[in-house]
Amino acid sequence: MNALFSKIELRTHDIKAARAFYASVLGYEVKHIVGLPEVAAARGAPPHWLGHIGIGNVDECASTFVANGAQRLGPTQQTSSGGKMALMRDAGGAVVALSNACDEVLGVDVAWYQLLTADLEKATANYHDSLGWCMTERIDLGAVGIAQFFSWHGDRADRVNNGMIVDIAQLPKAHPHWLFHFRVTQLATAVAAVRAGGGQVVDQAVLKGGTKIAVCDDPQGAAFALQERAPVGVGLDRFGYDIAS
Repeated sequence: MNALFSKIELRTHDIKAARAFYASVLGYEVKHIVGLPEVAAARGAPPHWLGHIGIGNVDECASTFVANGAQRLGPTQQTSSGGKMALMRDAGGAVVALSNACDEVLGVDVAWYQLLTADLEKATANYHDSLGWCMTERIDLGAVGIAQFFSWHGDRADRVNNGMIVDIAQLPKAHPHWLFHFRVTQLATAVAAVRAGGGQVVDQAVLKGGTKIAVCDDPQGAAFALQERAPVGVGLDRFGYDIAS
């Protein structure tokens, strides 16, 4: 099936301020920044990054998602580009969109896709059974939780990991969401821009292969991560990602 993210969209209060902030951090203009919908704000949703997974038949895929433990957040919507979109809460509690608009572009350079979930088993089954994602290695990250790596090219012998699903059930202050890691050339420079622009750096880490990561909140509260990848072939596991020690 090879369903993967086709668009990453920031939903926020102040669009102009968000454009300026991310341009200073990433070095380019993010394509998809929109106002936080009133219905989402009424449910208590803060500004957030919403990932759209590109699929062929939105209603059919949404029904499969629901059958595997997800919940629909309203009816199928028509998009401005002429396609359809269904907003879902997956089986582990994170919000994601299913979309079939053929002219969508990702809109931001994503290096890694990380799902923080309240139910690892249900979430992995949800994405595997609904989208055909291949679940690869599973590792214990200690206090961070159990991490399940995944690839959306499971039928290829040369597949690499595209992201991981992390169990946050034992972390009371964490909430389920997709955390997108945006690629940067120099993490130190990007982190300085986050702080200068009024954002917060929540955590930083260096993985054993040399990849550097910073988890951040933008000035309006949307969570995102920055990633400076290690040189190709340096300290990487067989799936193409350097697993934290």
